[in-house]
Amino acid sequence: MSLLFQLRKPLVTSIMISILIFSIAFGLYFFSRGSAEHSIRELLFEQQKQRQVESTKSLSEQIESDLDRVIMRLELLAREPALQNGELGTQEASELLKQAESDINSQITSIDTLGLLNSSNILVNISPDEFRSYIGLDRSQTGYVEEVNKSWQPYISSGFTGALGRYIIAIGVPITNLETGRHVGIITTAPLTTKFFERYGNILNVNAQFIVALDRDGKYLTAAPPELVGKDFFGEEVQKLTNGNQDVYRRLQPVQRHQLALGTG
Repeated sequence: MSLLFQLRKPLVTSIMISILIFSIAFGLYFFSRGSAEHSIRELLFEQQKQRQVESTKSLSEQIESDLDRVIMRLELLAREPALQNGELGTQEASELLKQAESDINSQITSIDTLGLLNSSNILVNISPDEFRSYIGLDRSQTGYVEEVNKSWQPYISSGFTGALGRYIIAIGVPITNLETGRHVGIITTAPLTTKFFERYGNILNVNAQFIVALDRDGKYLTAAPPELVGKDFFGEEVQKLTNGNQDVYRRLQPVQRHQLALGTG
C-alpha cells in the first residue's frame, strides 16, 4: 500500500507524494507444514506490514517537515528589504540568494539553483553564478510559475526535467510587498529528486530495504532501476516492465520456496 501525504501549511498548494518502502531482502522461513504454517505466515506478514506502515508514515512526516523548512527559508528571503522593494537584479539580492542557497544546501537538501523572477516572470537573478547565462529567460509558461501566479501562494511542482537537464521538483514562493500588497516577483528553487530522497534511506540498492517516491501524477521521483525516474507508474512502459505493478519488484528477486518477500508502501 502507498501512503499519501499533503504538505500541511496554510498558504501552500499541496504536493502529494506516494512513498513506498520495499523490503526485498526480508525473508520468512517456515519449517512446519499445514495450517500451523499458514497461521504463522499470516501473523508474521501482518506484523511486518504494520511495521512498514509505521515506517512509511514517519518518513512521510519527515519529508513534509523538510519541504516546509525550504519554503519557510524562502519566505524569510522574500521579506528582505531589497526584495520587498523590487530590487531583484541587484548585487545585494545576489548576495542574499547565495546565503539562502548555502543555508538550504547545508541544512536541508541539495538544490539545483535558486532564482528570482520579476513581476513579468523573467529570470533576473540566479545562484550559483555559473548559471547567470540563464538570466533573461522567460518562465511564464513554466507549470509551477503559472500555479504560483494563479493562487499567489507557495507551490511545489510534480517532477520534471529542468532547464539544466536534471530531474527536479520545483518550488515557487511569491514575493509580496508587505506594505502595499504589490506582487513583486517569485523566488524559485529546485531540489534534485535523487539528492533529496537519498537523505531518507536507500533508493538504489534493490537487495536491501529501499524507498520509491512517486509524485502527484504517479511519476517516479526515485526508482530502482533509476532509468524509471520520470516514467508514469501506471503507464504502458512501466506496466509491461513490472507485470501490471502487482508486485513492482518481484521481477528483481524471485520469491524462493519457503521464503516470503514483502513489498509494502
